[in-house]
Amino acid sequence: MIPIDISNYDTSSCAIINTRQIQYGYSHMTSIVPFLKPVELNPLEDKINFINNFYKILDNWDGYGAKAPNQNAINNAISFIKLLPSGYQKLLNVDEVNITPYGTIVLEWYSENDNFVSIEIGNSKIGFFSETPDGENPLEQSIEFISNEIPNKILPVFSKVFSIC
Repeated sequence: MIPIDISNYDTSSCAIINTRQIQYGYSHMTSIVPFLKPVELNPLEDKINFINNFYKILDNWDGYGAKAPNQNAINNAISFIKLLPSGYQKLLNVDEVNITPYGTIVLEWYSENDNFVSIEIGNSKIGFFSETPDGENPLEQSIEFISNEIPNKILPVFSKVFSIC
């Protein structure tokens, strides 16, 4: 028997299956066997919780005079992530969510072939740069960000780097 770590599975479901144990003389036997369903994690909530921790950071957090993340930048980063298609939400690794010494937040997505999209979110504006497979590498600075929609220049860049959405 192979040991299975069931800590990430929902074992509340069971199935009734019919088993045959001919070698022991039983012609038919019914057993109740638990089966495992993967637990659905909420990757979006984890990222939002991580970003919410930026509210606790104070000025001079790096010892060189860095500004604390701007509250509007934090709110905008959370809004931005929530507005993204779920495929891109899932691809964002919390290790690639960072603050800058200017009080902005940087979100970075990397593809398997080392292409990427980097978004810097501030008080009221977004900037981005990228490395795409076609070599165009679009970038923009100071795009107005209204927290209820993704600027129309950004999603096409994600589409160039990732083919999931």
